[in-house]
Amino acid sequence: MLKPKESGLEKTKCLTLQVMFGLGDKFKKPEGAWDCDVCLVQNKAADVQCVVCEAAKPGASMEPKGNKHFCTSVWSGRQV
Repeated sequence: MLKPKESGLEKTKCLTLQVMFGLGDKFKKPEGAWDCDVCLVQNKAADVQCVVCEAAKPGASMEPKGNKHFCTSVWSGRQV
């Protein structure tokens, strides 16, 4: 039995479709990745705060940054 010949155009169409599907996979969000609610940057699953604006990951509990000690001002008793 004779097989029909594949034209160069048919091969090109198939290759083009394969490339298009493969390219779309490059833009899929990695598993567990999350988008920052503040600046919309995509972050890795392991990040507990945004790598750009340092906003907290939604649902993550973070210890506040900064000095744990705070100072109180001394009141002199004079009214200004």
